[in-house]
Amino acid sequence: MPKWKKESEKSKESIIVNKKMKNNLIALGAFFSIVGNAQTIKNTESLSPFAESIKNQNKVTQILFIGDSHTQAGNITDYLRAQFQTHYGNAGRGLLFPYPVGNTNGANDFSAISSTKWDVFRLVHEQDIYPQLGALGFVIGNQSPAMIEITLDNDTFNHVTIFSDPKMIGKEIAFFTAPLSLNHFVRKSTQRVNYQIQEGDTYPELASMFNTTTTQLKALNGASVMNPKPGAWIKADQVSVHYNTDFENSTQSILKTNLKEEITPIQLPLLTQKMLLKTYANDNYFYGFHFSNGQNGVIFNSVGVNGATYADFLKHPIQFRQLKSLHPDLLVIALGTNEGVSKITEEEFKKNAMDLIRLWKSSNKNLPILLITPTDNTMNATKTKLVAQWIVDIAQENNIAYLHLYEEMGGAGYFKKALARKVANKDGVHLLKSGYEEQAQVIWNAFQNYLKK
Repeated sequence: MPKWKKESEKSKESIIVNKKMKNNLIALGAFFSIVGNAQTIKNTESLSPFAESIKNQNKVTQILFIGDSHTQAGNITDYLRAQFQTHYGNAGRGLLFPYPVGNTNGANDFSAISSTKWDVFRLVHEQDIYPQLGALGFVIGNQSPAMIEITLDNDTFNHVTIFSDPKMIGKEIAFFTAPLSLNHFVRKSTQRVNYQIQEGDTYPELASMFNTTTTQLKALNGASVMNPKPGAWIKADQVSVHYNTDFENSTQSILKTNLKEEITPIQLPLLTQKMLLKTYANDNYFYGFHFSNGQNGVIFNSVGVNGATYADFLKHPIQFRQLKSLHPDLLVIALGTNEGVSKITEEEFKKNAMDLIRLWKSSNKNLPILLITPTDNTMNATKTKLVAQWIVDIAQENNIAYLHLYEEMGGAGYFKKALARKVANKDGVHLLKSGYEEQAQVIWNAFQNYLKK
């Protein structure tokens, strides 16, 4: 090859590399210009009781943050929890659902395992096996006694609140200690099976039947499995749980009690990082747990449900009753993404949002509420922008505090820039951990700018 041709090829490669670097630097610069600006929460007058509470070092401040898949993943709320508790004190981990037991994603600051398989359903699932869903917007249920172990990575606790179904009132439970983790005595195996769909089977019920995930079912069978037709055949990876009962020979009981109607508070004798719970019931319905340590400071509670909308958080009265029992000092609502990729009308959306706000205000008319708008995506950028504006309209018309995260993150085109910086998922809606942490930083900066006033 002639020398001039080699130089020409090198020159082209250099131009391409330089162009990519330039685009990345522009995108990176756009983010730093965002976080460099003063993020602002608007309509802050209604947040005054929250500001007074969090600055009072002699009490516990409960923050409740509800959202969709962006929240369930835990990346935003993990960051915010760490910041709030670093600056204002750590009163405990707060709400937690044992996501790994239910084969779904969640925060990464704990582990959970059980001695048996559980059914799991969330707010958005079409199913009639568990008619109610409580505090965390999920249920784990089964028909046999079981051990559940939850281990917190960074927190200790001596108080646990159990959220269960009224059907479990009076059922016996016990707390144990053990020298080894339950994890050493549980093994899972997977077997590929064929199954003929029966009348009444739904997509999430099929996943629960085989102790697998809806994502895995769809990967094996295609999108048609989402609308199962009786008589059709599907493939499934059936997951079985094998439990070595020798584990219970080394356990030591520290407390036995009976469940209350919906909410059971438990005071443990010592601070610990691990909850080893046994339920002796043959019909179990658990909606989540709440962990605290008896100290003053902040408890940052997160309730995220993949696919959730404002309307979903209106479905189950028991969920509201259980969450209300926390007596939150601040309610943060970060919903709207799923409405932004749907056909919902402005009228319907605003009604659902206001119904949820009124529901919470009915228990405390002075409850501080902060609305956070969804950010740009490429799945339906136009509709998402509209939904963000509808949320702003609601906040402005009703004097509710809001953070216009859509604009704070750069408005239209933000998601494409996030993709260019490799902090977004190619699905057009979700971010990677680093992208969510950038959003969390913006939210935290907005809180700091308000609380420093």
